[in-house]
Amino acid sequence: MQDSVFNTCSQLTSVTLPETLVSIGSAVFQRCSSLPALDIPASVISIGVSAFESCSKLTAIVVPEGVTILNSKVFNGCTSLTSVSLPDSLTIIGASAFTDCTALASITIPELVYSIGLNAFQRSGLTSVVVPESVTWIGGQAFYECGNLVSVTLSSNLSAINEHTFFKCKSLTSITIPEKVTSILTFAFGGCNSLTSVTIPANVTSLAANAFANSANISTIIFEGDTAPTTVTNSFAYVAKQGTLYAPAGSTGYAELKAQGLTIKDW
Repeated sequence: MQDSVFNTCSQLTSVTLPETLVSIGSAVFQRCSSLPALDIPASVISIGVSAFESCSKLTAIVVPEGVTILNSKVFNGCTSLTSVSLPDSLTIIGASAFTDCTALASITIPELVYSIGLNAFQRSGLTSVVVPESVTWIGGQAFYECGNLVSVTLSSNLSAINEHTFFKCKSLTSITIPEKVTSILTFAFGGCNSLTSVTIPANVTSLAANAFANSANISTIIFEGDTAPTTVTNSFAYVAKQGTLYAPAGSTGYAELKAQGLTIKDW
């Protein structure tokens, strides 16, 4: 199906696609704002960039088996989308794939997915998410301002928490940072006001500016490393001034964090 063939057909309410269809091009149904449902044939193996972007009445979608890449902005702005079924064949969730899907409360990420792109679920309605072990990369702002997100399980194979990944996830009550993570970037957990404690694994060597800034209710911070990670001023800016940092007895390098107003104790 050619790119943009139904683009901005704002009165379109029903489409039947042929069972022999292999590809849905870029922006094919973009801004079809009256389309409530669409059955994608099982023969489809490719769905283009922005294919369903701003289909604001679309409520449910089943992506067929055989699709390996969910391209960027494919469901961006589908504000009524409540149900998404992704195929086991999927390996990549592209940038902004589900940005502003504000009614989407849950999604199952398939076990072969290894990359979740920038802004992938930004401002979506997700309440919980499990990132499978296959995932090695989550792009910056992937869960930015997911205000309903309470629970996250991260892949143990992540090496970094990128910038603004969970920024302003104000309902997030706890997070387990995987042991292989070596860097936590700017505002990764900024503005997570429901967090009360956080544990930094021993392998973290870099803690960026404002990594936990404005997560004002964090009162307990546990560092597992014998040597403090490289930190930038204000990595814990505006965290509760009565916060306590626990580090291994005899560990070194935590003076910068003490200077940010945290009490340091051995654990």
